[in-house]
Amino acid sequence: MDDGTILALLQEVFEGPPGEYGSLIEHGSGLLSTLAEITPEEASTRPAPGRPTLAAFAAHLLDGLHYGLAELRGEAFTGSWEAAWQMEQVDEGAWQALQAEIGQAWSETWALAERGKVSLGSLLHTTLHLGGLRAMWKGIRAQRG
Repeated sequence: MDDGTILALLQEVFEGPPGEYGSLIEHGSGLLSTLAEITPEEASTRPAPGRPTLAAFAAHLLDGLHYGLAELRGEAFTGSWEAAWQMEQVDEGAWQALQAEIGQAWSETWALAERGKVSLGSLLHTTLHLGGLRAMWKGIRAQRG
């Protein structure tokens, strides 16, 4: 796989494909646009008893981005994988702040990727959880009618 393909996949997972469909997802299904559509109430909802909230999944994805950035910079990851999964309720301000942090981490990730530094682990981790996040969100929306 060449560098251009990896960059295209990275951008598709975070921003969505440039057209109606991409290699992995369809238009409007990138991480940033998905998070923007989720309400704070939905983000604070457990999809099933004992399962983490969508906000916890988003916080975990942020940790994954920070892990990938640390790896690319040759630094130690200082986050807490466990803490992200504990996130329960978010109000509008907290949900917007979390999305902004993810957006900032994505911008930093993209800047490094454009210089040839890509964390494949971070790309795969985000892709895996994006599918799960979207499926849980659809389930929550269906339950609420």
